[in-house]
Amino acid sequence: LQQTGFELLTAVGVFSPDEPLELERAGIPVEFPEEAMAEAAALDLGPVLSQPRREDLTSLPALTIDDAGTEDRDDALSLEATAEGVYRLGIHIADAGAIIPLGSAMDREAGRRMATLYTPELKVPMLPPEVSSGTGSLVSGERRVALSLVVDVTASGDVAEWRIVPSTIRSQAVLTYDEADAAIGTQSGPWSDILRALHGIAEGLKSSREASGALVLDSPEMHVRLAESGEVEVRGVTRSTPARSTVTELMILCNSLLAKYCLEKNLPAVY
Repeated sequence: LQQTGFELLTAVGVFSPDEPLELERAGIPVEFPEEAMAEAAALDLGPVLSQPRREDLTSLPALTIDDAGTEDRDDALSLEATAEGVYRLGIHIADAGAIIPLGSAMDREAGRRMATLYTPELKVPMLPPEVSSGTGSLVSGERRVALSLVVDVTASGDVAEWRIVPSTIRSQAVLTYDEADAAIGTQSGPWSDILRALHGIAEGLKSSREASGALVLDSPEMHVRLAESGEVEVRGVTRSTPARSTVTELMILCNSLLAKYCLEKNLPAVY
């Protein structure tokens, strides 16, 4: 009976032959309500970018590192040497909460979805594409709002001081993991010095975590993609490449310091 029903719905165009039925069963909508789409199209970053409380960090040499084909860039990294002989590390997270009005149609829809969902043949974003890949994404060359964690850290990963600040940033480069790995390994390219320093800091952070008893899981990650030809592409991705390891460690540092901040300020948070 289920098969017959599916074939009838496919025949009249309600379903496609490869309909992701798991989304239907879970009640996960693929399309956004018209009201949410209208809000996304009309979103104006100007008032948020000009907020007096935001620190202007657009002069920092910030870059994003993502998988090839990534469109929604939600974190960026920056690094500068200070006069004290340590590095000033910046971990910048796209400040979606600042640009999505509380209680708006986009906010309600994001609350229903909770996360962006990836399947082999499509991506179901948490926010409309105009926001997730546009005004809310840390697009290279564009001013964007972020929540920045600024950390003074030694070359071996010892944290001295840190602070959290709402900011305005401008990403200067978009790199894939493969491009970042090449820059770290060959010591060539405009971002090689920064990436090599970031990698050294990340290695120090990882060593400290392991010495404190952290459990390191380094199993390959499987990527499944449906090509335009209809062929299914499956490949294993090693998580321990220099670039992936670097991003992983810096995000762990970011999360742990943000958790510490919430704990010290008695802020409600999920740990």
